[in-house]
Amino acid sequence: QLADFVRQQRVKTASFELFSTLVLARSEAITRNGQVTVAPTGGAWINGWTVTGPGGAVIRKQEPVPAIAISGPDAVVFVESGRLNATVRPQFALTASGAGAVHRCIRVDLSGRPVSKAASC
Repeated sequence: QLADFVRQQRVKTASFELFSTLVLARSEAITRNGQVTVAPTGGAWINGWTVTGPGGAVIRKQEPVPAIAISGPDAVVFVESGRLNATVRPQFALTASGAGAVHRCIRVDLSGRPVSKAASC
């Protein structure tokens, strides 16, 4: 059905945006030799997110993602080596509800590499 296809594409697009943001943040942490943070706008990932570098400089800002539920950590912080400043692997669950709910999961391993899969977390 068309509605299912649209929901699937919205989730796929949102997951790609988030995935590419995490890859960028990791790369910027290495390049800038400093801590880079990815944090949700207004405390909720659905409102978009911001990548900030050392000194609080905004590197990238993502607009809100409509019609998608996104749950994730309070923030993801990459250090100079590109690794995570954490002891727990962060994960993001993206969902579009409807007749056929669509799920995607993005997990970040402790080395800082994100992995995306078409399944619930």
